[in-house]
Amino acid sequence: MSDKLVRDWRKTKDKIADAPKSQKRKVIRISPYDHLESDLNNWVQDLCKSGFGVTRNSIRVKALQLAKEAKYGIDRAAFKASSGWCNRFMSRHNLVIRQRTHIAQKLPADVDDKVMSFHQFVIRHHKQFDFELGEIGNMDETPMFFDMPGSSTVNTIGKKTVTMRTSGSERSHFTVVLACMADGTKL
Repeated sequence: MSDKLVRDWRKTKDKIADAPKSQKRKVIRISPYDHLESDLNNWVQDLCKSGFGVTRNSIRVKALQLAKEAKYGIDRAAFKASSGWCNRFMSRHNLVIRQRTHIAQKLPADVDDKVMSFHQFVIRHHKQFDFELGEIGNMDETPMFFDMPGSSTVNTIGKKTVTMRTSGSERSHFTVVLACMADGTKL
């Protein structure tokens, strides 16, 4: 703790005592890895500006890579880049996990009516033709993309738009068919 900080506290002792409880607890976090953290923050900001997604894990890996450089003078055995350190780093540099901004698809207004109509259709045919449960099935196709970029990234607090670059393969896809029978058999 610095002497200047203690002197400031002594000067404002009365003001601190009269302040509301929420204002008394001002925690000043000083990192022993200031040079490394400033370079790491610049790296995160550059990636964000370029539109690349940044994860907490990528921050930790990059920090360990930077710690190996001699210019930072960090004991490699002492610096672990733990998840707690990553939390504090993000807090010190006003970084948070953000969701990629996009327009969501909305369900149709009459979705409940369509579901109810389908259920009635299945029940009516089950009674009419006396099907076994193992003979009634449900199948669905869903596209899966070869490149599925994550939906969250690390970015600064208060950003309105969060964009992420991709490899371009997120539009190339293959189809997966899922099916099950009414008796619980999965195909």
